[in-house]
Amino acid sequence: MQKKPFSIALFLVLSSYILGLVTYRNNLFPLNFYRDFGQSNPASAIFQCPTTTDRFGTVLSGLHFHTDFSDLGILVGDSVIEFVYDPRPYGLDGWVDVALSGQTTQCLLSEIGSYTALSPKEAMLYIGGNDIDRSVPMNEICNNYELIVGAFLESGISLALHEIHYGLDDRRSHALVEGVNDCINRIASEHAIQVIETPQGFRYSDLGEATETSIDGEHLNHKGYAIWMRYLSENLPSIEAGPAL
Repeated sequence: MQKKPFSIALFLVLSSYILGLVTYRNNLFPLNFYRDFGQSNPASAIFQCPTTTDRFGTVLSGLHFHTDFSDLGILVGDSVIEFVYDPRPYGLDGWVDVALSGQTTQCLLSEIGSYTALSPKEAMLYIGGNDIDRSVPMNEICNNYELIVGAFLESGISLALHEIHYGLDDRRSHALVEGVNDCINRIASEHAIQVIETPQGFRYSDLGEATETSIDGEHLNHKGYAIWMRYLSENLPSIEAGPAL
Protein backbone atom coordinates (compact mmCIF):
# COMPACT_ATOMS: atom_id res chain seq x y z
CA MET A 1 0.00 0.00 0.00
CA GLN A 2 2.90 2.31 0.68
CA LYS A 3 4.71 1.61 -2.58
CA LYS A 4 2.15 3.35 -4.80
CA PRO A 5 2.37 6.82 -3.15
CA PHE A 6 6.17 6.50 -3.13
CA SER A 7 6.23 5.60 -6.83
CA ILE A 8 4.00 8.55 -7.66
CA ALA A 9 6.17 10.92 -5.65
CA LEU A 10 9.33 9.57 -7.28
CA PHE A 11 7.77 9.94 -10.74
CA LEU A 12 6.80 13.55 -10.04
CA VAL A 13 10.26 14.43 -8.73
CA LEU A 14 12.04 12.85 -11.69
CA SER A 15 9.65 14.42 -14.18
CA SER A 16 10.14 17.85 -12.64
CA TYR A 17 13.90 17.39 -12.70
CA ILE A 18 13.92 16.35 -16.37
CA LEU A 19 11.57 19.21 -17.29
CA GLY A 20 13.85 21.63 -15.45
CA LEU A 21 16.92 20.38 -17.31
CA VAL A 22 15.23 20.64 -20.70
CA THR A 23 13.76 24.09 -20.16
CA TYR A 24 16.93 25.49 -18.63
CA ARG A 25 19.21 24.13 -21.34
CA ASN A 26 16.95 25.37 -24.13
CA ASN A 27 15.80 28.59 -22.44
CA LEU A 28 12.18 27.50 -22.75
CA PHE A 29 8.91 28.01 -20.91
CA PRO A 30 8.08 27.46 -18.08
CA LEU A 31 11.41 27.70 -16.24
CA ASN A 32 12.61 30.78 -18.09
CA PHE A 33 9.23 32.48 -17.59
CA TYR A 34 9.30 31.68 -13.89
CA ARG A 35 12.82 33.06 -13.55
CA ASP A 36 11.83 36.35 -15.16
CA PHE A 37 8.52 36.51 -13.31
CA GLY A 38 10.21 35.91 -9.97
CA GLN A 39 12.71 38.72 -10.52
CA SER A 40 10.35 41.31 -11.99
CA ASN A 41 7.33 43.29 -10.96
CA PRO A 42 4.26 41.15 -11.89
CA ALA A 43 2.83 44.04 -13.91
CA SER A 44 5.84 44.02 -16.22
CA ALA A 45 6.83 40.36 -16.01
CA ILE A 46 5.30 39.53 -19.36
CA PHE A 47 7.70 42.02 -20.95
CA GLN A 48 10.67 40.66 -18.93
CA CYS A 49 11.62 44.18 -17.86
CA PRO A 50 13.72 45.05 -14.86
CA THR A 51 11.72 47.52 -12.80
CA THR A 52 12.79 50.56 -10.85
CA THR A 53 10.81 49.46 -7.83
CA ASP A 54 12.12 46.01 -6.98
CA ARG A 55 15.63 45.45 -8.33
CA PHE A 56 18.18 45.51 -5.50
CA GLY A 57 16.02 47.97 -3.57
CA THR A 58 16.36 50.60 -6.29
CA VAL A 59 13.41 52.98 -6.29
CA LEU A 60 14.19 55.29 -9.15
CA SER A 61 10.66 56.46 -9.80
CA GLY A 62 10.62 58.58 -6.65
CA LEU A 63 14.29 59.39 -6.35
CA HIS A 64 13.91 62.93 -7.67
CA PHE A 65 11.78 63.78 -4.63
CA HIS A 66 14.71 63.10 -2.30
CA THR A 67 17.84 64.15 -4.21
CA ASP A 68 18.83 67.14 -6.30
CA PHE A 69 20.38 65.90 -9.54
CA SER A 70 20.72 69.33 -11.14
CA ASP A 71 24.51 69.36 -10.66
CA LEU A 72 25.02 65.70 -11.49
CA GLY A 73 25.44 63.60 -14.60
CA ILE A 74 23.64 60.23 -14.74
CA LEU A 75 24.89 57.04 -16.37
CA VAL A 76 21.86 55.26 -17.85
CA GLY A 77 21.92 51.71 -19.17
CA ASP A 78 22.19 48.05 -18.26
CA SER A 79 24.35 45.81 -16.03
CA VAL A 80 27.61 46.86 -17.71
CA ILE A 81 27.07 50.26 -16.11
CA GLU A 82 25.15 49.11 -13.03
CA PHE A 83 28.00 46.91 -11.82
CA VAL A 84 30.34 49.89 -11.50
CA TYR A 85 28.01 50.91 -8.62
CA ASP A 86 29.80 54.20 -7.91
CA PRO A 87 32.02 55.73 -10.63
CA ARG A 88 33.62 58.31 -8.34
CA PRO A 89 36.32 56.08 -6.83
CA TYR A 90 37.41 55.34 -10.40
CA GLY A 91 37.88 59.04 -11.06
CA LEU A 92 34.60 59.97 -12.73
CA ASP A 93 33.48 62.77 -10.42
CA GLY A 94 30.06 64.38 -10.65
CA TRP A 95 28.43 61.34 -12.25
CA VAL A 96 26.19 58.71 -10.65
CA ASP A 97 24.93 55.32 -11.79
CA VAL A 98 21.17 54.88 -12.29
CA ALA A 99 21.44 51.81 -14.53
CA LEU A 100 19.57 48.52 -14.13
CA SER A 101 20.68 44.98 -14.87
CA GLY A 102 18.70 43.48 -17.75
CA GLN A 103 17.68 46.87 -19.12
CA THR A 104 16.59 47.04 -22.76
CA THR A 105 15.56 49.92 -25.00
CA GLN A 106 11.88 48.92 -24.74
CA CYS A 107 12.00 48.62 -20.96
CA LEU A 108 13.81 51.93 -20.59
CA LEU A 109 11.30 53.60 -22.89
CA SER A 110 8.37 52.22 -20.88
CA GLU A 111 9.44 54.23 -17.83
CA ILE A 112 11.49 57.00 -19.40
CA GLY A 113 9.65 59.53 -17.25
CA SER A 114 11.38 58.19 -14.14
CA TYR A 115 14.73 59.12 -15.71
CA THR A 116 13.85 62.50 -17.18
CA ALA A 117 12.18 63.47 -13.88
CA LEU A 118 15.62 63.40 -12.26
CA SER A 119 16.47 66.51 -14.33
CA PRO A 120 20.22 65.89 -14.29
CA LYS A 121 22.77 68.28 -15.71
CA GLU A 122 23.83 65.64 -18.22
CA ALA A 123 23.04 62.04 -19.13
CA MET A 124 25.07 59.33 -20.84
CA LEU A 125 23.19 56.47 -22.46
CA TYR A 126 24.66 52.97 -22.85
CA ILE A 127 21.87 50.66 -24.00
CA GLY A 128 21.18 48.01 -26.63
CA GLY A 129 23.28 45.01 -25.63
CA ASN A 130 20.42 43.11 -24.01
CA ASP A 131 18.25 43.84 -27.04
CA ILE A 132 20.80 41.95 -29.12
CA ASP A 133 20.81 39.06 -26.64
CA ARG A 134 17.01 38.86 -26.85
CA SER A 135 17.04 38.94 -30.66
CA VAL A 136 15.09 42.19 -30.87
CA PRO A 137 14.89 43.28 -34.55
CA MET A 138 17.38 46.00 -35.42
CA ASN A 139 14.70 48.40 -36.68
CA GLU A 140 12.87 48.10 -33.36
CA ILE A 141 16.06 48.79 -31.40
CA CYS A 142 16.73 51.88 -33.49
CA ASN A 143 13.15 53.13 -33.19
CA ASN A 144 13.21 52.73 -29.39
CA TYR A 145 16.57 54.47 -29.26
CA GLU A 146 15.21 57.38 -31.28
CA LEU A 147 12.28 57.80 -28.89
CA ILE A 148 14.51 57.59 -25.81
CA VAL A 149 16.85 60.24 -27.19
CA GLY A 150 13.87 62.44 -28.08
CA ALA A 151 12.48 62.18 -24.53
CA PHE A 152 15.77 63.32 -22.99
CA LEU A 153 16.18 66.18 -25.44
CA GLU A 154 12.57 67.33 -25.04
CA SER A 155 13.20 67.48 -21.30
CA GLY A 156 16.13 69.81 -21.88
CA ILE A 157 18.70 67.27 -20.67
CA SER A 158 22.09 67.31 -22.39
CA LEU A 159 22.85 63.85 -23.72
CA ALA A 160 25.85 61.79 -24.80
CA LEU A 161 25.52 58.38 -26.46
CA HIS A 162 27.99 55.57 -25.89
CA GLU A 163 28.61 52.78 -28.38
CA ILE A 164 28.11 49.21 -27.13
CA HIS A 165 31.30 47.35 -26.19
CA TYR A 166 32.10 44.53 -28.59
CA GLY A 167 33.31 42.21 -25.86
CA LEU A 168 33.81 38.57 -26.80
CA ASP A 169 32.09 37.43 -29.99
CA ASP A 170 31.03 34.19 -28.27
CA ARG A 171 29.12 36.27 -25.73
CA ARG A 172 27.64 38.84 -28.11
CA SER A 173 27.84 38.90 -31.91
CA HIS A 174 30.28 41.57 -33.07
CA ALA A 175 28.26 41.97 -36.27
CA LEU A 176 25.09 42.77 -34.32
CA VAL A 177 26.98 45.14 -32.00
CA GLU A 178 28.24 46.93 -35.09
CA GLY A 179 24.65 47.26 -36.30
CA VAL A 180 23.50 48.86 -33.04
CA ASN A 181 26.52 51.16 -33.01
CA ASP A 182 25.76 52.27 -36.57
CA CYS A 183 22.23 53.11 -35.40
CA ILE A 184 23.61 55.06 -32.42
CA ASN A 185 25.90 57.09 -34.65
CA ARG A 186 23.13 57.82 -37.15
CA ILE A 187 20.76 59.09 -34.46
CA ALA A 188 23.53 61.12 -32.83
CA SER A 189 24.37 62.71 -36.17
CA GLU A 190 20.73 63.65 -36.79
CA HIS A 191 20.48 65.37 -33.40
CA ALA A 192 24.06 66.71 -33.21
CA ILE A 193 24.74 64.63 -30.10
CA GLN A 194 28.16 63.56 -28.86
CA VAL A 195 29.04 59.90 -29.41
CA ILE A 196 31.62 58.15 -27.24
CA GLU A 197 33.30 55.37 -29.18
CA THR A 198 33.71 52.04 -27.45
CA PRO A 199 37.32 51.46 -26.34
CA GLN A 200 38.95 48.98 -28.69
CA GLY A 201 40.56 47.35 -25.67
CA PHE A 202 37.13 45.91 -24.82
CA ARG A 203 36.96 43.91 -28.04
CA TYR A 204 38.34 40.46 -27.28
CA SER A 205 39.49 37.69 -29.59
CA ASP A 206 39.39 34.94 -26.95
CA LEU A 207 38.52 34.38 -23.30
CA GLY A 208 42.16 34.48 -22.25
CA GLU A 209 42.50 38.00 -23.60
CA ALA A 210 39.14 38.98 -22.10
CA THR A 211 40.03 38.04 -18.53
CA GLU A 212 42.53 40.89 -18.39
CA THR A 213 39.70 43.44 -18.07
CA SER A 214 36.50 41.37 -18.02
CA ILE A 215 34.89 38.74 -15.81
CA ASP A 216 33.09 36.92 -18.63
CA GLY A 217 33.91 38.56 -21.96
CA GLU A 218 31.11 41.09 -21.57
CA HIS A 219 30.99 42.55 -18.06
CA LEU A 220 34.07 44.31 -16.73
CA ASN A 221 36.27 43.61 -13.73
CA HIS A 222 37.85 46.29 -11.52
CA LYS A 223 40.68 46.90 -13.95
CA GLY A 224 38.22 47.18 -16.82
CA TYR A 225 36.12 49.72 -14.95
CA ALA A 226 39.18 51.71 -13.97
CA ILE A 227 40.14 51.94 -17.66
CA TRP A 228 36.59 52.73 -18.81
CA MET A 229 35.83 55.36 -16.16
CA ARG A 230 39.17 57.06 -16.85
CA TYR A 231 38.28 57.02 -20.54
CA LEU A 232 34.87 58.54 -19.79
CA SER A 233 36.42 61.23 -17.61
CA GLU A 234 38.42 62.30 -20.65
CA ASN A 235 35.40 62.33 -22.96
CA LEU A 236 32.44 63.41 -20.85
CA PRO A 237 31.91 67.00 -19.68
CA SER A 238 33.62 67.85 -16.41
CA ILE A 239 30.91 68.16 -13.79
CA GLU A 240 31.61 69.37 -10.28
CA ALA A 241 30.47 66.90 -7.66
CA GLY A 242 26.93 67.58 -6.54
CA PRO A 243 25.13 66.58 -3.34
CA ALA A 244 25.83 63.11 -2.01
CA LEU A 245 23.17 60.49 -2.65
